[in-house]
Amino acid sequence: MKKAFCRIIVLILMCITLISCSFTKGNTTSEIKQTVNKFVHAIKTGNIEEFVNIANPYGILVIRNYITGGYGLRGKNIRNFYKPNEISSGLIFPVDGELPVKLSELFHSTVQLGGKINNIKKLKGIYFTNKREYIKYNNIPSTKEIVNRIYKILNKAGKNYETPVIYVLDNDEFLLCEAKIINSLPVGSFVLFKKLKGDYKVIAVIDLK
Repeated sequence: MKKAFCRIIVLILMCITLISCSFTKGNTTSEIKQTVNKFVHAIKTGNIEEFVNIANPYGILVIRNYITGGYGLRGKNIRNFYKPNEISSGLIFPVDGELPVKLSELFHSTVQLGGKINNIKKLKGIYFTNKREYIKYNNIPSTKEIVNRIYKILNKAGKNYETPVIYVLDNDEFLLCEAKIINSLPVGSFVLFKKLKGDYKVIAVIDLK
């Protein structure tokens, strides 16, 4: 009798765990979609306040790197850190002596879809930042390491999606990208989100050409 009772308790606990895991997974996907919708709406309207609400309050890392060649002729590689109040109207990141980084150009397809991205893939064992509750410039890997990790993500996913795709990573991160692999190099636009104090925030914007 006692053994039977214990078995029932174990089964109940297992069911609760499974339900909890299922709810968390669904809840995470819902949160990600909501965040992407806010991101897209901010781009469409050029609303800085709306964008700042989903931006890392400590600043956003912006990278433009000509990994396929032509550095100097096509433009300079940049790695700048912008505080939210340094973002220009229309969600433009100004760059001294170079063309600015425009979110509307980097994520054109995502905006066209209205943020409705059903292509969501979960990848284990890959992340960009540690589990801190805040992200500052020196908490983010080098540009070379970021490129390597992006390549691993696209390569591990198994297909080179040119349409927008979301990769759910470890450490409460996800990567939205419009990209493909060309000659073993990840080329395209990427935005990295991380959950900080309960909400997903934009940590980095990456343009690999």
